[in-house]
Amino acid sequence: AKIHNLRGDFYHSLGDREKMYADYDSTLIYDPGNINVLNNYAYYLSVEGRDLKRALQMSSRTLEAEPLNATYLDTYAWILFKMKRYNDALGYMEKALRYLETDNPEIYEHYGDVLIMCGEKEKALENWHKAVQFNSTSPTIEQKIKQEKYLE
Repeated sequence: AKIHNLRGDFYHSLGDREKMYADYDSTLIYDPGNINVLNNYAYYLSVEGRDLKRALQMSSRTLEAEPLNATYLDTYAWILFKMKRYNDALGYMEKALRYLETDNPEIYEHYGDVLIMCGEKEKALENWHKAVQFNSTSPTIEQKIKQEKYLE
């Protein structure tokens, strides 16, 4: 199972999503409780906006195992965001930030994205600026700040 997990991560780095998902599926057959794979799989599905119900189920299993893990909370919030459940997402993002152990630009950016969709522009901009401050590599962060709106 470990080999499929590693190979899935490798295919992700190559941008070969179909092979990545196939390897993650194989891992989960042998190791259905592998929370790292469940989290990565759920997150990549959410980024693509596909199979969001399944992604939410996978992500909820990671939170059952580690309810205070900021990364898993962020993934769960991001799936809710992609489902346009912005207020639900907000609660999980706030919790993720409470348990964040190191400054993570992606989590601050996601928090800003959720805030802007909840009509909290000032707070959203504040968090997007934090993402930049913590060396965000996001291709859209500068434009979000400039245009003061969420961009894919």
